[in-house]
Formats: sequence, C-alpha cells, structure tokens
Amino acid sequence: MATYDARRGYDANLTARDYTELLQKVRTPPPEGALWLVLAPRRYGKTWTLRELEHRLGASACYLELRLPSDKKTWSSSKKVKPEGFWLLDEISGLIETGDEATSLNAAQAFLSRCEKLRSARTSVILALTPRELHHLQRADGGNGRISFKSILRLDPLAPPEAAKLARTSEAHEVLAQVPPDWRRTPFLLELLFEVDERARKQGVPLARKLLKTVLDASETTQHRYFHHVFWDALTEGHQGLLHAIVRSEAVDSRSCEPLVDAGLVEEDAATGRLRIADPVLAARLSPLRIHHLSDIHVGPKSAQSIDAKEAGLLAEALDPGLVRESYLSHLEGLRRSGKAPHVIIISGDLTEWATKEQCQEARNWLDRLPPLLEPHVLLGEDAQRILLVGGNHDVDWSQTRGGLQPARHQNFADFFHGYAHPHLEVPPADRKLEPIEWPDLGITVLLLGTSELGGQIEEEREHYNLLQELAKLPKVPTKEQREKADKLATDAARIDPGLVEDRDLRRVSTHHWKDSLPVRISVMHHPPSPLPSTEVARYSGLLNAGAVKQVLMEKGFCLVLCGHVHTGWFAEERWLNHSGGRTLRIAAAPSLGSREISANNGFNLVEVFRDRDRNGLPKYQVRIRRYVRQGDLGWEVHADQLGPFLLGA
Repeated sequence: MATYDARRGYDANLTARDYTELLQKVRTPPPEGALWLVLAPRRYGKTWTLRELEHRLGASACYLELRLPSDKKTWSSSKKVKPEGFWLLDEISGLIETGDEATSLNAAQAFLSRCEKLRSARTSVILALTPRELHHLQRADGGNGRISFKSILRLDPLAPPEAAKLARTSEAHEVLAQVPPDWRRTPFLLELLFEVDERARKQGVPLARKLLKTVLDASETTQHRYFHHVFWDALTEGHQGLLHAIVRSEAVDSRSCEPLVDAGLVEEDAATGRLRIADPVLAARLSPLRIHHLSDIHVGPKSAQSIDAKEAGLLAEALDPGLVRESYLSHLEGLRRSGKAPHVIIISGDLTEWATKEQCQEARNWLDRLPPLLEPHVLLGEDAQRILLVGGNHDVDWSQTRGGLQPARHQNFADFFHGYAHPHLEVPPADRKLEPIEWPDLGITVLLLGTSELGGQIEEEREHYNLLQELAKLPKVPTKEQREKADKLATDAARIDPGLVEDRDLRRVSTHHWKDSLPVRISVMHHPPSPLPSTEVARYSGLLNAGAVKQVLMEKGFCLVLCGHVHTGWFAEERWLNHSGGRTLRIAAAPSLGSREISANNGFNLVEVFRDRDRNGLPKYQVRIRRYVRQGDLGWEVHADQLGPFLLGA
C-alpha cells in the first residue's frame, strides 16, 4: 500500500501544520468585518484547515461544503450551530455564483448580511475562499466593512518541522533535503512529490534529477489539474494580469497584489526587493525562458577592454583594464544571485579573431565558465543543451582555404568546441544531418545554420593575376621579404569571405518535419539575412542566398532569426505578401560582446519566450527581445530598442 497520496482526504493523524496560533485567533471575533477569511487558492489546504478546526473545536463547530445542496440547506436553517459556535464554510462559489451577475451579487450580499447577524449573535463564521471569491464578496460588500483584510487568516508556507512531519519515510526525508524551498510550501505539493518519488522507486526507476519535471507533469493530469485550479479557478483576470506583469518584470501596484501575497502565491524577493511568484508550478508555467543572445566575442588581439588604456606598461597594469567579455561574466554572476540569469546562451558566431589554436582554446576556456552561471529551469530538464553556437567567418581556419569546398577549414572550431551544440560544417555537405535543438515542454525549436561554409576562400585565378601585378612592381631580383609581401598582398586581394547557407542544408530544412507541438521556431546564423544600416565597407556583409533562406524559414513557420557579424544591434520585421503565408519573420542582430572594432556599445540581446495556457490547457506563446549595452562603469543597461512582445503567427 502506498504511503503517499496527494488525493487523500482529511485525516487528523496526518496533519502537518501547527494550527495552535490560528485556533487561538478564531476563538475570538475577527478584529474587523463580519467573518474570518482563510484565503488561499485551491490545492493549498483550505479544506484540510477547516476540517482540522472542526476536529479541534468539537461539537461547537460545523463544517459545510456550500456547493452541496444538503449543506446549503443546513446553512439556511441556522439550527445546527448555537451561539458562540463556529460555522466552517467551504466552496462559497456554490452559494454566490448561481446565475447571472445580478443574481450572484444579490446572493453574495445576502450571505454577508447573514454573517453580520451571526456575529451580532456571538456566532463565528470562518470562510475558506480563493482570491477570486474574495473579490466577488468585496464587490458585494460595497465598502460597508463586512469584508476586511485584517480578518484574513493566512496559511503560511510550511515551516521546516512541519515539512519534516509530512516526510514519513527515510526516502521522503532524502527528497525533502534536495528539493528547492518553494516546493516545500504546501502539503499538497510535498505529498505529490513524495507520491511520485515513491511510485518511481517501487518501479525500480528512481527519478533523481528528473523528479521535479515528473512532478510538474503529474500536477497537470486529470486527477489534479493544478494549474487550472490555481490559476483559472482561483484568480480573477486582474490577478492573472498581475502575475503576468510580475514575470515580465513590469511595475505593479503593490496594493493590488495584496490578495496574491496573502494567498501565498506572491512574495517579495529578499535579494531584489521585487515581487516574485512563489508557487513553483505557476512559476514554471508562467515565467519566461530567458535566452542571452551573444555574438562576435572576438577572442584575440582586438578584444575590447573595459577601459581605454591609452598608456601601456605599469600604468595599464596598475589600472587592470580587464576585458569586456570578463565584465559580462561578472554581470552574469550578479544576475544569478538575483535569480534573473539566462536559462540558455546562444552565440551567433565569431568567438575568435583568427581561429588559431591558441584563440580557440582561450575562447573554450571562457565558454566553459558559463554553465554554472545559468539559471535552472524545470521545463528544460537537466540534460538539455543550454549553450548553443554557430561559427562565424572569423572562426574559419584560413590556412585550409585553398582549393574547392574544404570542410577542413572548420575542423579547428569543431575540435575545440566539441560538446557544445553547433552546425557541423567540418562534415561534407552531402553527409550532414539536420539536428535542430528541441525543448518540448517549452514549445521551442532552435535551428543552427552555418553561414561561413566558404569563409576565407581564395579565388586562385584572381590570386595569380594579383601576384603578377605585384611582381611587376618589384625589382628584377626581389628580396625574399619583398617576394613574401607580394605573395601576401596577392592572396589577401584574392580572398573572399561570403556568407551563405549551403543549398543541401537549406533543402534539409525545407523537407524536415517541423513539429506542430514546437511552434516557437528560432533560427541562428552568423550573417544577417537582410541588409543592415552600413557599419563596414565589405563585399560580403550579408548572405548571398538570403532570399532563399528567408523564404524557407517563413514557409516552415520560423518566427525569429538571431544573427551577428556587423557588430551592431538591430531589430527588423519582414513579411512577404503572397509568399510567406501571412507570417512575419523577425530579425534580431546582436551587438558585438567583445570586439573593440565597433561603431556602437558592446552588448547582447535578451530573448524572452513567455508561455501561458488557456482554460482548456492549450499553450499560448509570446516573444520579446531587448538589447542590453555596456555603459562603462555603470555596467549593462537595457537599451530603448525592443522587438515585441509578439504573438506567434502575428
């Protein structure tokens, strides 16, 4: 027989909360208003609390579930509870939400009038209700003082001894020690945690790191429907809007949030002073996936320093200017402490300056410092790929660029950045596989496209012609140095650096089955697929086959392209009439994070994917992109430019 069952009804022997203080309060009349209010969403233990009070108060108390006809009749009769007794009322919506708005309002007013008379007769009413039901009663009260926040009885998060009391087995104590504090707040969630863990152990498949994800899935089964009951049934549209604003870090009126705070859904973050969603299921379902989109790190001689050290030597060493990319890591550390770090980092190319082995190793060392600074996300799962890369034209080994299509030019990148997801341009185009990154529980697919297939390519006929031109300028018997200089000038003049997506890769994208369950489709590439305001004079600053690339992405329902290359932050929206199915493709170019060759501040993009569910449990998605730029000693600040939020398909 199972020890744990989250559907279990009231059992006095299994009560974990200490109700001593609450019991003392209800033995006296409420300080204001006509009745005591036990405020909490569904699944937070309101019914168990009333049952425990009935057990403790004995014959003087009567528990009623007001959606039951028999209990409604008992409430109407008034005979069961004597003066100085206690009515313990649950499911008030069954009494006051009985028809149209006018009828419901009259029923609520009649209920409050009855409670007022009972208080005058020294009989206590203790009502368990949700924030939505409280809102209805406040409207019915009309400011007459029968409903008062001073009469709210809060069900505080379980204290450690209370949570430990629920852990009735050694295995449960082990789970209790591992789960984050928010999962220990309510008896229901703890019981569900222990139940899921117990069942998995009996089946011989301990869940370990996958426990929270499995519990989150279990909470949405037809037996529990946790999100539906807590979010849709227990809250008004106004409350729901406040939760959405909180997860978007938007300003909210603290007074409007009081019912959510009193209900235990929202609390002040001790680290930041801002409100946060305390319920772990709502937080997982509503909080956005945060992606930091970085580009153009440029590890090498052109790396940007934190200050402009015009003086070399001891002065520069004493000031220790440091590198901008190092200050980004410090920024991440601060975000991690405040719970606002990204869950994922995507880098759209040019990690190095010249792709030498030394630069690749230094870039790899920097990259390996990122994972511990990322914020965990229960819907991503522990094994998800959370740092994604594409190579840029500066990540190509130019010593391997003679002749035709030479995948060897990409081998350095593949060797040094193995273990991180990236396009495999080191594999011949005919042998490649399309391997999109999928995060099923977030509805997201990320497609990594290599655009530096022919990076650094030397056009040999042009090189030969240029060499003849350079040699003609030299003495009849040139020195070795003069000849080497002529060779280099000829090679540099013959070198092209085009951006393109290889046709066979593009055909794979076109023929791939993109899952309807993953509607948030993001493509990452180094070169921008549309012209940006000019920041450099170069023959190949964009994609040669940009039109074909965008057409395929639009046809396959991609909503966003992340790119870099031009060292400038830039947002765009593009729609092709009669060719894109009415879809809009958004393009977000990131500033250079680490190069000193910039026309604007170093920076990065923050991509947020917001999720919601309608009453039927169907997911809805919005995407927002904001740019952050480095402002010297002031750190990293949000820029005025913003893309979105936009709905998918809009």
